[in-house]
Amino acid sequence: AGVIGTADQGRAFVPITVATFADFVAEFGNTDGEKFGPMAMRQWMRYARAGTYFRVLGIGDGKKRNSDGSVTRAGFVVGNEEWQANGLIGPNAYAGDTTAVGTNAGQLGRTYMLGCIMAEASGSFVFRDAGIGSTFTDSDNFVRRAQPILRVVLMAPSGVALALSASRATVTNNTPTGSPTENNYACATTFGASPLNAGSTVGAVNIAGGRQEFVLLQNGHTHTDQYPTILTASFDPNAPNYFSNVLNTDASKIQQAGHYLYTHWDVYPAIAYPTGSGLTTVTYDVVTAAVTVKTEDVAFLLTGSAGRATDTADVPDFESFRDRFRTAVSPYIISQRYGGTVYNLFRVHALDDGAIGNTRVKISIENIAKSTNVNQPYGAFDLLVRDFNDSDAEPIVIEKFSKLSLDPGSDRYIARMIGDYHLFYDFDKRIGSQKLVLEGAYPNKSNYIRVETNTMLDKSQLPSDVLPVGFRGIQHLVTSGSSIFTMDDATVDGWMDAEVVSQLNQFPIPFRKSVSKNATPFKTVASELYWGVQFTRQDQVAEPNKNIQTDPSIRHYATYFPNYAQNGRPAMVGNNPGTADSSGTVLDCDTFNKDLFSLENIQVVVTTDTTPIVDSRQWAAAQYQRLGIVTASIPDIDGTSRAANTSGGSRLLSVENDFGLSSSRRFLKFTTIVQGGFDGVNIMNREKATFSNIAVMKEMEDVTEQGGVSGPTVATYRKAMDVL
Repeated sequence: AGVIGTADQGRAFVPITVATFADFVAEFGNTDGEKFGPMAMRQWMRYARAGTYFRVLGIGDGKKRNSDGSVTRAGFVVGNEEWQANGLIGPNAYAGDTTAVGTNAGQLGRTYMLGCIMAEASGSFVFRDAGIGSTFTDSDNFVRRAQPILRVVLMAPSGVALALSASRATVTNNTPTGSPTENNYACATTFGASPLNAGSTVGAVNIAGGRQEFVLLQNGHTHTDQYPTILTASFDPNAPNYFSNVLNTDASKIQQAGHYLYTHWDVYPAIAYPTGSGLTTVTYDVVTAAVTVKTEDVAFLLTGSAGRATDTADVPDFESFRDRFRTAVSPYIISQRYGGTVYNLFRVHALDDGAIGNTRVKISIENIAKSTNVNQPYGAFDLLVRDFNDSDAEPIVIEKFSKLSLDPGSDRYIARMIGDYHLFYDFDKRIGSQKLVLEGAYPNKSNYIRVETNTMLDKSQLPSDVLPVGFRGIQHLVTSGSSIFTMDDATVDGWMDAEVVSQLNQFPIPFRKSVSKNATPFKTVASELYWGVQFTRQDQVAEPNKNIQTDPSIRHYATYFPNYAQNGRPAMVGNNPGTADSSGTVLDCDTFNKDLFSLENIQVVVTTDTTPIVDSRQWAAAQYQRLGIVTASIPDIDGTSRAANTSGGSRLLSVENDFGLSSSRRFLKFTTIVQGGFDGVNIMNREKATFSNIAVMKEMEDVTEQGGVSGPTVATYRKAMDVL
């Protein structure tokens, strides 16, 4: 039998034949009792010796890409009118009285970037280490850095315009009728179901008592008890009303809720906190009958300046996700430096197509050993495929490939040991020429990943002593730049202006700062910890490894954003080292937030020998230097300091001197993510996202709006049958 259907995981648009249902589960996941495809396979395999399954994901109309890089009817466009109760595409039924004057009826929704100006907390150098931020001196005479940080990506449905409440006396498009209060700083005291456009792109943050509260206004949204029009939330992950606990996280409820939280990043108060210090000069103390509220207008809610679903050479389109399914991939694993140059070696692709590939596994490199054989200059290393949600203290190793080599002539060459076969259906050919394509030289031996090697490595054109010591910067959002976002008013009386907003940045992905536990002078080495991306929460400065809870933000660094634009600026860029900045926008994946990771950036204590090598007894004092620059000194485990020099004291790790030491090998390891997987479906419409029979029926009934045989659900099934 051949079964076409959905699945939790596995390869898409490739027929996979299995001998048992256990084999099916290993590839596609178990049945959940709802998806018809896995249920059919389970029943079939009770009586058969083989079965073929064909997993579907979004392909739009199944044709090649358009000239702008998009795929017709694939994915979604934020804020478009959606499928209503009658199955037809129409205005948002939850957007208030469409006949009232001043509502947002007929206005299509937008993607909003919600963030705030943040300052480094005491002892934190999170912005300095990432090479970002503006320096200022706080009230205690400490020099710190402040930076506008993106915290949330919100999406609004048609008929709803989002804004923030501010503490200003006047706000663009809004005239307050009541005095500011704790929960409603600048809005009218009554806020009806169909309000005028209240609020501002700049918002107040209530910082009284350590709170970090802001107020989100949903202009045009119909108020209900479950989904209110005014939402008060906090930027503090420790607060009960943290925004991820308050805002809607179900894409299919975007119309009912008035918004959808697409992705976000956690920043803990001990690392950085909202403030106007150094960037704004106005602070308000608003006194009410019940409480004294201290606020600062340091939050912002921005949309792309090019207009809705529009891009230019400098401004990305943040609304158009019109892409077919994508597969997650890691940044390139890189070599040590050769005269300041690092080489791409290989990168890892998930075998699971779609969004599941982002968060199913992570990749670790360990046991990196420099060759000691003059006749065989290539070294060796291990690659681990680990459960995404495991911890370094309790790793869940799904697959391990040991003693891998970068010698293309070796039996243990990485591509030969893991496999680089890529079997896929090539949609980017004209109809009639589309077909299944197999690329690669070595069959896949992993059930989870395949590798893509640099062709220069395959041809032995790289130095023969190359070792995997780090990875390129991850793909990142394009938010900084002079023209990407616009403000709703100019600079007035010290208010945040476009110059400040042009610095908007993602929060730097957290790298492991040390492999120690406890604080100085009681540090002890924790050899189980991996350098690279830290998957546990960094919520303390003195002990960044103390919290062993998983950091939910890491999965959000893997989230897909449109990167297919051919004529304009993509919303997300990566794998582009050396790309020059443009109009203030940092595009280079390595330069952005200093995201290039290398073991050679670890500052270690060294002996005072003539040729100093890393002191194996002092790994608890080692520190990762994100800027790749040696600090004046680093603390020893006894609390003393080791001066930074090359004849003793401390320096950066050296492949030449340190990677041949067996005593250091257990510390030479790092972890990275895979990112960018996307299902290619309309996540706002549950029926279309699950390829249901109802979606098929509605597409065939509503040809004009939903495409008929070219509709995303119908076209997917028809193309699947063609492939089989």
